[in-house]
Amino acid sequence: MSGTITTRLDGMGYELPSPVSPLGNYVTGVRTGDLAIFSAHGPLRKNGMPSFRGRVGLDFTVEEAGEIAIGATLNVLASAQKLLGDLDTIECIPKACAFVSCTDKTTDPAAVCEPAFALLATLFGQPPAVTVVPAVSLPNNVPVFVEFIVKVRTEVAEEGAF
Repeated sequence: MSGTITTRLDGMGYELPSPVSPLGNYVTGVRTGDLAIFSAHGPLRKNGMPSFRGRVGLDFTVEEAGEIAIGATLNVLASAQKLLGDLDTIECIPKACAFVSCTDKTTDPAAVCEPAFALLATLFGQPPAVTVVPAVSLPNNVPVFVEFIVKVRTEVAEEGAF
């Protein structure tokens, strides 16, 4: 469905990818009451595999990884749209967590995720509370994983998973 959030994304030059499928024994998102919790999503995929692999500070600059973090964020938003039916059902994103695969020379892994968190603030009117965790490596050698907790508007809240 095309709503206000999708229109904002389009206006910024972003398009939601097709929702990803889990690569293991888990769901990409689950809704309970007025919350939807989304598993960590990596960067965009081609043919089921991550488009970007490597570590920040070795294979990617902080700026390059920032664009990759936006791609991971778009993946989570695609899963949110699939689970919720429309991104406009999201009241806010109170919590976002990111994991950044980086070298010990990367002194500010939070800077990697700042573009993604700024995108969320623009789309939903306020930034989320965030946690950024540096990591030596991430599954499938991706440079960034992003996960969200979403508050769903109460008039559309119901439980489910996919």
